[in-house]
Amino acid sequence: MPRILREHLTELRERIPFECIVFGWPDAENETSRELQREIRRVADSLRTIWALDLVFWNEAFSSVAASERLRLAPQKVRREKGRIDQLAAQILLQEFLDAGCPFDTPWPFPESETES
Repeated sequence: MPRILREHLTELRERIPFECIVFGWPDAENETSRELQREIRRVADSLRTIWALDLVFWNEAFSSVAASERLRLAPQKVRREKGRIDQLAAQILLQEFLDAGCPFDTPWPFPESETES
């Protein structure tokens, strides 16, 4: 896990004692998505060695599409803000997780067939 991410999460956890991290889990449609899945697993494995946290892997399918659709209705100034789609997609993903009742039964590790090819 990158040092800067570990430091940021450590500082955040000191201010807000969180016990769960929700990861967006991309569909393994192509090699780019599969590589992203492998990186997410590496970060999650690193976090498991540092803290006793619940790690949840939530399907992020269509969250970027939904974010893009919502931003089309926003004022042009908002639409042009860098990272706005990713920020809104993360909010949508977390809201879906909350709306589902915060299920912590997502299997880990995922079957190798989903992440390795």
